[in-house]
Amino acid sequence: MEKKIISKIKSAKLLENIFGSKGHWQLVEKMDEILIFLIQTKNLVNEEIDIIWDSIYLDSNAKKFTMALLSKIAIYFTESNYNYLSSKLSRSKSLLIKE
Repeated sequence: MEKKIISKIKSAKLLENIFGSKGHWQLVEKMDEILIFLIQTKNLVNEEIDIIWDSIYLDSNAKKFTMALLSKIAIYFTESNYNYLSSKLSRSKSLLIKE
C-alpha cells in the first residue's frame, strides 16, 4: 500500500504541481503530512527538496508559506535531507534576510 501511494505521488508530479509556478500557497500550507510521509518512508530525494526550495523564489507568499512548512517538517528530516537543505540555506542567506 505504501509503495502505491508513493508511486501515485511521484507519477502525478504532486510536488512539482504544488510547489511550481502554477501552485498556490494555500496548497503549500497543506503539504506537511504528505512530505512527512515521504520523509519517514525515506522517499524524499534531493531533487524534490530542490523543487520545494525553488518555490521560495516565486513570490513573497510562496516564500513565507514554504519556509513555514519547512520549519514545521524539519524535525522529521533524515540526516541526509537535513544536511542537503542546510547547504541550500547557507548559500541563500541574503535572499532569506531580504523581504
